[in-house]
Amino acid sequence: QEVSKRWASDMQSDSWLSKNTRPMSLIFLTISMVFLILLDSFEWSFEVSSGWVDLLQTLLVTVYVAYFGSRGAEKFQSIKKK
Repeated sequence: QEVSKRWASDMQSDSWLSKNTRPMSLIFLTISMVFLILLDSFEWSFEVSSGWVDLLQTLLVTVYVAYFGSRGAEKFQSIKKK
């Protein structure tokens, strides 16, 4: 509930950055993961530590769940109230 209020407050702000921080984070993390997947699929001698991959995976899952899961939950709550 509090997260939804904070996000609604950000969307009412006049600041471009506060309105676009979450979508930009989602885009950046998704592009980073796709980039690492592509690097891994080619047989180049480029190796990323598994710790960084785990961190990126955790951040990406967290952002996806927060961004899309909370929106779905909000829509479900609004439908449930009707």
